[in-house]
Amino acid sequence: MEELENATEDVLRKKEIQSRQHKALKIACLYACLNHPTELVVNAEDMQQAIDTVEFISQDFETFLRYKPKSDDAYDRLWDFFLNNLGKGFKRTDLIYKHFNNFGISRDKFKDRFDDYIDSIREMALEKGYFLEVTSINRNSGTKYRLIKLEKQELGEETRTLEDLI
Repeated sequence: MEELENATEDVLRKKEIQSRQHKALKIACLYACLNHPTELVVNAEDMQQAIDTVEFISQDFETFLRYKPKSDDAYDRLWDFFLNNLGKGFKRTDLIYKHFNNFGISRDKFKDRFDDYIDSIREMALEKGYFLEVTSINRNSGTKYRLIKLEKQELGEETRTLEDLI
C-alpha cells in the first residue's frame, strides 16, 4: 500500500489508500463475528477475507473518481437552453410548443415528461450554483420557469468537505 500511495499524485486517492488498512481491520472483526461467533479471535482467514473485500471495494472508488456523466442528451440541452437564457422567464406552454425542438426530443415526449425534465433541471441547477425559479402566472393560469444564479456562500463551520469524508 505504501508503494501504491507514493506512486499516486491524486490527494483523494492517497487518502483512500491510507485508510485501507483501517477498513480491513474493522471488516476483519466483522468477518470474525460472522465466521466464528464463539471464538473471540480474528484469525488469518478473517484478515485475508477483509483484505480481499477492501481491495474489491477500492476498485469502485477508482471508477467513482473517473466517472464522467453522459452529456449532450435532452437534459443537457434543456440545461444549456436555460443557462443561455439566464434570468429570462419562459412559460410552460412556450417551452413545450415553441422551444421543444432545441432539446432534441419530440414535442409529445417533452410534453408527457415535462415534470421529469424540470425536476432534473432543478437538481442540476442546485448542483451548479443556480436555482430554477417556478412561479404561477395570473392565479394559476400558467407557470413560468426562470434560471437564476445563486450567490456564493461560505460553507458552515460544521460542513465537511469530500476530502475530509474520504
